[in-house]
Amino acid sequence: MTTSSATRATSRFTTLWGGGLVAVSGLFLVLLGFLWGPFDAVLVTLRSWVTVVAPILFVGSLLILAFGVRGEAGIMRRSRAGRGAAVAFATVTFGSWLFSLVGSNNPPALPGLPQVTLPILTNLVLMVISFGSLLIIAVVVVRAGVVHRVTGWGLLVVVVLTEGPSLLAFLPWPGLDQAGLTVGFEIARWIYLAGLLLQIVVGIGIAVTGQATRLRDAAKDFNHRW
Repeated sequence: MTTSSATRATSRFTTLWGGGLVAVSGLFLVLLGFLWGPFDAVLVTLRSWVTVVAPILFVGSLLILAFGVRGEAGIMRRSRAGRGAAVAFATVTFGSWLFSLVGSNNPPALPGLPQVTLPILTNLVLMVISFGSLLIIAVVVVRAGVVHRVTGWGLLVVVVLTEGPSLLAFLPWPGLDQAGLTVGFEIARWIYLAGLLLQIVVGIGIAVTGQATRLRDAAKDFNHRW
């Protein structure tokens, strides 16, 4: 058994649970897009729960994939950079949630920047840190080679598609009128949706990695015995 296959085999619980949570969190966010309509208490409650639960599931999936479960090494080969990025992303996610709870309704503008308030600047910084952390995680996963290379590169594409549109929304677009901004928003929304759908596929790919390797090893062992 090669080093790569051995790593995959010993990470089968990590990949199953971590990849499963990646897929489920993406599915929840896709469903969130369909939970809109006339004001209804049930829909409002569902949206509120999904908005909170989906990021928690995603953070949990990254921590599982970074640190492993049941003594497994995870899919980052104990990379300090990958684990540090996972912890940073978890911290930023919690910080964003906490900041949204304590944010002011009438925040003061920053000196010399009348269009930029402290919450806007804080959210931008948190988004940049989040984007950078996810990029590091994706690159570490690709370099580690524990999951299939296509799955690793797919995770990198997911990061760009899901986080990129939000960052672009903070950039000034002086050449666009309201109609152009509306079209750009719709394009960004569809790019984000494509990223979520790909996230579901990548999560499933991660989840089956260890299981497929285990089944192949079992088949080889069976053939060897007979």
